[in-house]
Amino acid sequence: MTRPKELRSEIDALSLGVSGADLEKSRKKVAALEPATGLTPVEGPGLRVTLTDAPDAGKDPDIDPNIQIVHQQDIQAYVNALWAGGAEAMSLQGQRLMTTTGIVCVGNVVILDGVPYSPPYVIEAIGNVAGMEQAMAKSPDTISYARYSQDYQLGLEIEQLAQVKVKAYGNPVSLAHATIPSS
Repeated sequence: MTRPKELRSEIDALSLGVSGADLEKSRKKVAALEPATGLTPVEGPGLRVTLTDAPDAGKDPDIDPNIQIVHQQDIQAYVNALWAGGAEAMSLQGQRLMTTTGIVCVGNVVILDGVPYSPPYVIEAIGNVAGMEQAMAKSPDTISYARYSQDYQLGLEIEQLAQVKVKAYGNPVSLAHATIPSS
């Protein structure tokens, strides 16, 4: 394990070999890549997708109550379609989603970064609105949910927004399964 003092010495040694122009070029490259990391707030036009359980879920003995509630795979279907449609940044329940974010269903709640949330589930995405709408219209999973929403009164609302604000990811970032590629 590298100690902070050793790490600082290593950084200082590497920094000595970088000229001002190279350092400035590297800083610009990092700044251009920052929004994609999820570690900075992002604003822009986008969409809001709201998914809710049916108001009468579990009340009709002829309908399986599991059909009338929003599940993790339903949320994931919309999240995946929005990414596929060109979303640049996204949040669920106001929490920034990153590539390492897990959306987990436990009982009738969704757990996101260790915090449980109940419906309605609100997904907000920033990006090319037409591309995201087109991706949702073509996704077999979102098409299926939309059909269920009509047949079983599940809530589905998709809104275009002139301005969406997605805050920076606020939790520690760690990778548990990363590997170093061979040269």
